[in-house]
Amino acid sequence: TRMAALRETLDKHFAITITGLDGRMREANARFSELSGYSREELLGNSYELLNSSEFPTERLEQMWAAVLAGQTWRGEFCDRSKDVSLVWVESIVAPLRDDKGIIDSCITISTDVTAIRRQALTLQAMIDNFPGGIVLVDKDHRVVGSNACYRRLLDQPDNLFSNGETPYSDVVKL
Repeated sequence: TRMAALRETLDKHFAITITGLDGRMREANARFSELSGYSREELLGNSYELLNSSEFPTERLEQMWAAVLAGQTWRGEFCDRSKDVSLVWVESIVAPLRDDKGIIDSCITISTDVTAIRRQALTLQAMIDNFPGGIVLVDKDHRVVGSNACYRRLLDQPDNLFSNGETPYSDVVKL
């Protein structure tokens, strides 16, 4: 059937879990098991904390739960630790699920593995940080979205001016 084909496609390409409000996993598909390195049996009933890498800020996790409990969908990145202790970065959508009475009782998380992209970004950032000259990255709206320490030292500007991706380039180069 069409729904079976849809489910097969989702299961093949996305890591999917259903988690109760107590943080315990109620469902996990094969792709999630593959990414985490745990069998479905090892995951079900366990707290999502099992995968905590400590690389994900607690505040962001609290924001995610606040959004879900308010009936909203949350989007963002998670960094999990797999069974073999390697880091797994996923881009996720977390949406509330409601019971028959319309009360939120769990959430569904649909994730895409972005570990390879994250590693490439870290490699690029390391190259930028270690380049012997100053480098600044400016987006199409002329906002500074990245720079290395050498560039910041050359301009003698505070690091916080470069940290949010909102600073206009014209503000940076004013001496």
